[in-house]
Amino acid sequence: MALATGALIPAPVRAQTQRGGHSTYGTLPLNRSLTIGQALLAARRGITGYLRGELDAENLSPASYQASLPAIDTLEQWLTDENIHRLVPSARDGIINTIIGEEWEILVDAFFTEKMFGTAGVRGVAHRNGDDVLRAFEEGLEIPRLRGPNWINELTVARVAQGIIDRMKAKGETRILIGCDPRVKNMQLAEMLARVAIGNGMQVFLADKESPFPLLMHAITQQKVRFAGELPQDFSFTTHDGETISDQKTLNIEGSVGMYISASHNGRKDNGFKYFQGDSSQAGPDERRKTVARINTLGWGDIKTVESLDEANPGQLIFVGGDMAVEGKNCHGAPLLNIEDQHRGGMLDHVINIELLRDMAPRLVQGYSAFNGAGGQLYTNVTQNIGVPSSGFLSVDSLFTPDGRFMPFEDKMPDPGDTFGAGIFFQEFMKQYGQQGLQSINAGMFAHDPDADRKSLMLPLFGTNKEAFRGADWVLIKANLLWSVLSYYRFSQMQELNGGNIPNRKKRYVMLSHATTDMVALVAKYFGIKVLGLMEHEQTGLKMNVPEADSRFTVGMNYAAAAWRVFSGQQGLHNDWTAEESNGLGIFGSAPLQGQRLGNKGWILDKDGFLASLLTLELFAYLNDRGIHFLDYVAEMSRNIGTYIGSSMTPLPEKPWTGPTGTEMKQLLLSWAADADQRFKAGETVKIGDRTVTGVTAFRTGKYPIGTMIDPPDQGVKFTFADKSWSNVRPSGTANQLRGYEDLRNPEVAKATTNEEAIRLIAETERRAVELNTAKLIQVQEEQGIAADRIIRP
Repeated sequence: MALATGALIPAPVRAQTQRGGHSTYGTLPLNRSLTIGQALLAARRGITGYLRGELDAENLSPASYQASLPAIDTLEQWLTDENIHRLVPSARDGIINTIIGEEWEILVDAFFTEKMFGTAGVRGVAHRNGDDVLRAFEEGLEIPRLRGPNWINELTVARVAQGIIDRMKAKGETRILIGCDPRVKNMQLAEMLARVAIGNGMQVFLADKESPFPLLMHAITQQKVRFAGELPQDFSFTTHDGETISDQKTLNIEGSVGMYISASHNGRKDNGFKYFQGDSSQAGPDERRKTVARINTLGWGDIKTVESLDEANPGQLIFVGGDMAVEGKNCHGAPLLNIEDQHRGGMLDHVINIELLRDMAPRLVQGYSAFNGAGGQLYTNVTQNIGVPSSGFLSVDSLFTPDGRFMPFEDKMPDPGDTFGAGIFFQEFMKQYGQQGLQSINAGMFAHDPDADRKSLMLPLFGTNKEAFRGADWVLIKANLLWSVLSYYRFSQMQELNGGNIPNRKKRYVMLSHATTDMVALVAKYFGIKVLGLMEHEQTGLKMNVPEADSRFTVGMNYAAAAWRVFSGQQGLHNDWTAEESNGLGIFGSAPLQGQRLGNKGWILDKDGFLASLLTLELFAYLNDRGIHFLDYVAEMSRNIGTYIGSSMTPLPEKPWTGPTGTEMKQLLLSWAADADQRFKAGETVKIGDRTVTGVTAFRTGKYPIGTMIDPPDQGVKFTFADKSWSNVRPSGTANQLRGYEDLRNPEVAKATTNEEAIRLIAETERRAVELNTAKLIQVQEEQGIAADRIIRP
């Protein structure tokens, strides 16, 4: 097997030309070309001039200016390293094209730093602009496009993968499951990862098509996965690492490390790489530190690969997918495992009242959108499996087919939990089904993001509900509200189906991130269920000195998984509900039974949009059986828990800034919250708008650096008020953005004498939460002296 000899994505590239005996590069329409020396000279002048201009304009501090100058040296390394040229032959052309075009800001963004390995991998810019995305779609990733260490590309992804594989080898791990979402040419990247894994002697399970993230994470917990189709009686098989087929014609793939190419719900110019351990959880802090340390020691010549998947040894490559191979796909003589049926069937174990769901399924009508992601066909199968007829599954055709160009969204995020994305969904639904289709819906409008780990819900509005929402045709039900209602339904059903008692109540608990609404906690309290969490410092592993250290986890499902291991494994408790504000839901269960990876009566240690959708569909079965509208049920819940809580999450700005100036802006914004924290601790009165702050908590985990800040509050600053409402300002861990959160209590909803009045107050509370969040972000920009057109307008 030949190692480290081929390109990461083998493809013909433009032949080099000669100028005075020197190779030249560059393929712009002007037909200009430069030698490497000429390109470096131009880049040095251009980048230095650009950064000096930003410094003079005070868009960069002197410290940030100095921290950005290494972009020049890094660019030189990428242009002159022959290993980079070998691995991606068109990389030089892409860089020099950008130099010829004098796009200094873009070059600085690509080279001023190295993409930081975050919670589960890396995520960020992959393409310079939308035109590059469309060209890559037509011609492949091998086109001469800009690549750099701060962007996601074949080189950065392969280097991360090599570092992970080296760590696996050190721990004696041999199995990798690889997949991707439908972003442009992601199957090329997935197959590239497979060739790197094969080149390193790993056992490879490769998704045969763009696949949902939760599907693959579930697969790595499974001991008995069936082969697709009927197998001959005498069929036998042994994997590269010695696993043999069982008597039941199944194969054990449990414990594989998961690698997944995706940027989740980011816009089409972005991409990313997710890395998961063999129990379906994201890597914890210690493993992440060791992985990053290994990645940082790697040179480009250390990446091992093979030229083709055909070079895999017998049994080393196995495809995973559905019940039959993808038509026309070259499977390189490898067998196919059917993981889709297993995933779909396993989810049904988490339905509270399966009989009710199956009885009501033929009468349910829901709208659906896959947001051009990987989840459409699998969710179609989920609904059919429980009895929803095709006439009750109104799927939007224009948003169904996997397509990483995300044409209806252009360069904005294909995020079903965002009002823009939800608006696209509604617009496309109405084009296809019209008012008649809208009026037939009695089970909501469901959507998944491109990798299907998130789920959103929209409701069409009619009559008094429409009036309550000021004449709107639809409302996006925010994750905070949906998770609250779902948890209320599930606990009430447990109680109802068990003679008024929730079995093992004292052993049950829910987990919430520190940015998730308190309403889920109030629901849990109403039913006597514990709310537990664990907040630890990323570097020291010590419990953080914050009020929420025992009742919340820091944003990121890996932190929830770490807490679950403590509560379920060490204390014998059972997790019924794990919720994040960002449309993420999981059920982790109790400690795994002997020899298993999944928690007992639990699901993957992350979020799953399919599971959330199935549970939401069960809720609508219940509501339809009782003849209750979703919003009436919200009013009922609010009366029982004593209040209603409206919520809002807004990114600032909507489109992340790039480069060192973007990092500078992010730091400037966050310093507002950090300064407010210090002022409050010094005894000063702190106000957000006309509300006086009564408490402040700064979350410093040591995970993310923020520019040149010393010990930044990298997980945000939370401000609380006298009525127990709260407001949070939190920096993004993957982009130059700040996020504003509001959790606004309104006890008047619970006091309403009619559901109609309660729903009107619910709508007003949601609007008010958005208004307060917007006003807060305007206050941040004004008090930091930032021009309105840089962030958010009143």
